[in-house]
Amino acid sequence: GYSRKELEHASRLGPLTDKASMHAMLESMRNGEPLRTRQRLYRPDGSGYWADINLRPLLEPTPGVWRWIAIERDVTEEVEREGLMAAELDAYATLASAAETFLDSHDKERLEKTYIGARQRLIAAARREAAQVLDSMYESALRRLTLYEESIERRNETAAHQAHQADVMALLAHDIR
Repeated sequence: GYSRKELEHASRLGPLTDKASMHAMLESMRNGEPLRTRQRLYRPDGSGYWADINLRPLLEPTPGVWRWIAIERDVTEEVEREGLMAAELDAYATLASAAETFLDSHDKERLEKTYIGARQRLIAAARREAAQVLDSMYESALRRLTLYEESIERRNETAAHQAHQADVMALLAHDIR
């Protein structure tokens, strides 16, 4: 987006430009060393873009004279794709961690605490569809926990009933004798 004349005198730095990376570029040029870096730069209209910058010295450095070539490639789409993929991986990791807790836990309080924390992380990352999956997983875990608690209750009732039955049978056997 720059003409040659504009490029000679324009600063393409902006609020999100990594100053340390720009300093490394300058040092590389001073030392006549090649460098490859990724940098957030700005067009004349103020819009930002990501650039892959490859610096190479052209000749042996002469004191006070730098001869180098910089090849710059716009990698904005690639960086955005990487960001989306990282966000998706983070959402999947959050869901996987919650699912593991949901499957292993027999404590309703722990389930709820895990659910609330994971849901807040997903909502903060604007992952509403993942939050809906989490909601469904949580409801399933609660149903499983309720069924588990009911089965323990029934098992205890059955054991008590069998113990009572054994006592009755023992009394009947004694009375019959």
